[in-house]
Amino acid sequence: MPPNHPPAPKPFKPYFFYGHRKPSQNRPVVYGGLFSSRKTIPARQSPRPTSPPAPFHLHRWDSDHRGPLPSPPPAPEPPSSLAASRRLSPIARFIVDAFRRNRGDWGPPVVAELCKLRRVTPSLVAEVLKAENNPTVASKFFAWAGRQKGYRHDYAAYNALAYCLNRNHKFRAADQVPELMDSQGKPPSEKQFEILIRMHADANRGLRLYYVYEKMKKFGVKPRVFLYNKIIDGLVRTDHLDLALSVYDDFRSDGLVEDSVTYMILIKG
Repeated sequence: MPPNHPPAPKPFKPYFFYGHRKPSQNRPVVYGGLFSSRKTIPARQSPRPTSPPAPFHLHRWDSDHRGPLPSPPPAPEPPSSLAASRRLSPIARFIVDAFRRNRGDWGPPVVAELCKLRRVTPSLVAEVLKAENNPTVASKFFAWAGRQKGYRHDYAAYNALAYCLNRNHKFRAADQVPELMDSQGKPPSEKQFEILIRMHADANRGLRLYYVYEKMKKFGVKPRVFLYNKIIDGLVRTDHLDLALSVYDDFRSDGLVEDSVTYMILIKG
């Protein structure tokens, strides 16, 4: 009778060398060992049931019967203010929702909602004005925030107010923002006038562009070369060549030197 040999011991396979388990449906990712690679079981995707189209029978077709026309595919909805408010901070979204709950009417209900906040910061005011499309509510909210104790608007809040007014076709009111800044102890800088000039230049409002330029001189703010070029180009494109030449005379009297853009604008005019 042959002697019974004990079974050979299985080789020891440490986990860190070969990986610690096999992939399964519930745990599809296997973290590989030192010399093994990771394995992943792809998720099973069930096919969506599709209803077959109704068959067309020629002998049943009636040329005198006009059935309902197939409806065109729905057009993509424009990005609404509600979708834009989802990108706001929670406090800014609370303020914008308070405006909408009262249907854009400024009154005691809106003020009561705003009084629930401890304080409104200038950055929060600018964020709300960028999302609000009602110029009346935006202006009154801007004035309400300015009456807080120890509060002062910063340049970003004034710029957001100008953008809000211009976006809602209140560009004449936006032109009064420099006077508002000066009355509240914050003289406007070249940046505020540049915003107004770009607004009018993009909308081809040459006379309003020149009006802002004259106001800029009254405040003692001298534009730089690139802003002079923007003013002259806006006047040339709107066929106000006499005003463009008068601005160019001011450009030369300020001791500035023309660049290539200046000469191209003058040649175009």
